[in-house]
Amino acid sequence: MNNHDQPRNAAAGCFETGQLTGLRVLVTGGAVRVGREFCRALKSAGADVVIHYRSSAAAAAELGAELNAVTVQGDLTVAADRERIFETVGTVNALVNNASCYQVKPLLDESEAEMRRQLEINLIAPLEMMKLFRRQLNCEPGSVVNILDQEVFRFSDSQGGYSLAKKSLRDVTLASARHYASEQLRVNAIAPGPVLAPAGLEHCGMAKTLQDVPLRRPVAMSDLTAALVFLLSCSSVTGQILAVDCGQHLNG
Repeated sequence: MNNHDQPRNAAAGCFETGQLTGLRVLVTGGAVRVGREFCRALKSAGADVVIHYRSSAAAAAELGAELNAVTVQGDLTVAADRERIFETVGTVNALVNNASCYQVKPLLDESEAEMRRQLEINLIAPLEMMKLFRRQLNCEPGSVVNILDQEVFRFSDSQGGYSLAKKSLRDVTLASARHYASEQLRVNAIAPGPVLAPAGLEHCGMAKTLQDVPLRRPVAMSDLTAALVFLLSCSSVTGQILAVDCGQHLNG
């Protein structure tokens, strides 16, 4: 195993078993890739996990069986589906807005339809999920973690609507953390650097991307999942944007 390989259960060693006991967490886009590892880590920390998926039914069923977890299908860009998700799964006291859509295209080359899709999935959907989550809490304490991107800390003109959406979700995170603090609803975010190559580009090994990373390596999955567990478990932390990116945001 080289330094970049991560054992499947690496996340389990980064936090105490039972640390999140009593927490019921809904993870959007939880069936595949980073979302899947978030779910595994949360379960290892003692949480009860609800796995949301849009089209990855087989992967969701497999992971649900592995973790003895509830799964729920829904298109997060459809208001009726968002409502149905909460009606189906019942009360949860934590929400991880992980589902996203990633498209690299210069802003001025992006069509209106492409821009709207990026904004709907990466900004509007998590914002509306936060509102529904808050409503079903019924004034009980809760916690939200939004998954952003390290580039929210720096200027970028290469990723169009994706960048605009993630930067706006950063602002939503900070504004809602302040607004809902009196309700004991904590809102934080993680801004990851390169963890996995984009779907379909796994063969590239992120070689070009890693040239832009001060530590010259991918983010360890176990570090990313440990950051999530920390933000969900530390009751004094709200309004934080945690860069887990091997220093990539330092490039300005």
